[in-house]
Amino acid sequence: MLENSKIRITWISFVLVTFAIFVFLYRWQVIDYKYYTALAASRTKVESDKGLRGKILSSDSAVLAYSVPAYDVFVYRVELKGAIKQGKETNEEFATKVSEVLGLDRIKLLSDIDTSPSDYFKIASKIDLDTKNRLLLLKRDNSKNRSLEGFIVETTEKRVYPDNTFASHVLGYVGKDTDGNDRPYNGVEGYWAGEMTPQSGSATIEKDGKGNIILGGEFDTFEKKNGRDVRLTINRGVQSILEKKLKEGSIAYEAEYTSGIVMDPKTGKILAMAMYPDFDPNTYFKSEIGILNNRLVSDPYEAGSIMKAVTVASAIDAGTVTPETVLFKSHNGCIEIADERDNGKKWKICTAKSVPSRGPKNVIQMLQTSDNIGAYYVAKSMGLETMESYFRKFGIGKTTEIGLSEESTSSLKKLSQWNDIDMATYSYGQGFTVTPIQAISAFATIANKGKRMKPQIVEEVIDNGKIIPVTQKLEETVLKEDSAIITSEMLKSAFTYNVKVNGNTSKYKSLLAQYSIAGKSGTAQIARSDGPGYYTDQVNTTYVGFDASPDSKFVMLIKLHKPKDADFSASNVFPLWVETFIELKDLLGVEKNK
Repeated sequence: MLENSKIRITWISFVLVTFAIFVFLYRWQVIDYKYYTALAASRTKVESDKGLRGKILSSDSAVLAYSVPAYDVFVYRVELKGAIKQGKETNEEFATKVSEVLGLDRIKLLSDIDTSPSDYFKIASKIDLDTKNRLLLLKRDNSKNRSLEGFIVETTEKRVYPDNTFASHVLGYVGKDTDGNDRPYNGVEGYWAGEMTPQSGSATIEKDGKGNIILGGEFDTFEKKNGRDVRLTINRGVQSILEKKLKEGSIAYEAEYTSGIVMDPKTGKILAMAMYPDFDPNTYFKSEIGILNNRLVSDPYEAGSIMKAVTVASAIDAGTVTPETVLFKSHNGCIEIADERDNGKKWKICTAKSVPSRGPKNVIQMLQTSDNIGAYYVAKSMGLETMESYFRKFGIGKTTEIGLSEESTSSLKKLSQWNDIDMATYSYGQGFTVTPIQAISAFATIANKGKRMKPQIVEEVIDNGKIIPVTQKLEETVLKEDSAIITSEMLKSAFTYNVKVNGNTSKYKSLLAQYSIAGKSGTAQIARSDGPGYYTDQVNTTYVGFDASPDSKFVMLIKLHKPKDADFSASNVFPLWVETFIELKDLLGVEKNK
């Protein structure tokens, strides 16, 4: 009997112990699974250390954009609940101390801790090192030697643009994607993101229950690496003057926006590129979305009469006209042309009412007075096939691949779709589009004796001190050297004529006569956005000019979008171009005539 009792007691004890083990296992593995998983994970931690995004430098190595370490803070509710469950701290204590350091609303933080659907959520972004250190020094009320638990600090970075709005449309900005993560947008930031993106480092370490590193435990490291630096071709002095003059022009002529580019025609290097209004990349989110795009590369437009220079250069090179070729004896402002590719359908083309002396005119006089009908006769001398071929060689209809993320191409129909009215309107810059970077590249080709260089915004990439140059590239020899020189001489004549007859620039006549400057103006109606045709009260005005001396130092484009109460480029963009040249000439090293 006694023996049976012992067996029974042993059996009951075994059952109770087994049940207790089962209960504890169930509690550890099911009820408190997250807590003990976090506790175990806390002994082996991966501590990340993110490298910094590469810098953007000007041509003289001044820093235009750089990154500094910053830190994101997350609530880790599993760890927080575990600490509360063990009596180490309370929700109130956690929220009070953390919100005080981070400048948060304590009540909201408490609510987020209770209601967040995630056990891991962000409560602060890009705090500085001092704030991070103050956070990590927080202690529990019941143990001044123990750190407050329930949050995790992750290393990130903050992008800084020390000169604020300077070259903002070239630089772009670092914003946020739909998930709230950093992402570079636009400009150099967007296009060269792969070069500048850093490589994160990490260290896997094992700790004991008191938080001390176990020397014989797991230990693995992966070194961080900063992103590559990018040095631009931008000259800070030229950029500053261009930005100042564009702002002045935008205010003076009440343009919706003003934009400009200065390029070295011999190399394709962009010395300056700007728009006004501009924006501050540090606070890009305060600007309207449309202001953030670099329209000099993103927005094709009908450029108007500046494209007569391309038409003339093509015909000169093709040998179908000379500067003295008489294009017409007279016209009354409009002519009718029959489209042979459309069953002889007749179209009317006209020149501007302000164009004087409508006949007779040779090619030089056509450029001086910007006569649309004369441009048509130049194009007609070549024919459709030859004209289309040269336009393609000048780069019209394809991107320049300058190295800015917003770049788009222009519209130029396939030759099979061209007709005689296309040839007519294209000859004076209507009916097809170019981006300003394509337009200035075409003029740079003329200035560079017929050689079209690829536009270049980045001069070199720097990888931990190793310099990787971005080589200059000859895209195509478009014109024979003699053809380019002849065209330059005609454009010099056009510039001199414009200075003489323009009341806003004639006061600079003697000064400008000391330099060999060539150029062409353009005024174009803006295509309607609500249907076919053009707005009658909205225009773009553009002027492109260049140093036509043997050692051509620059080509510059300035464009006004929708200037108020100004129908023609002669009354707004041309005087703005001249005034900008006067401020830039010495900095660019433009030599006087010998």
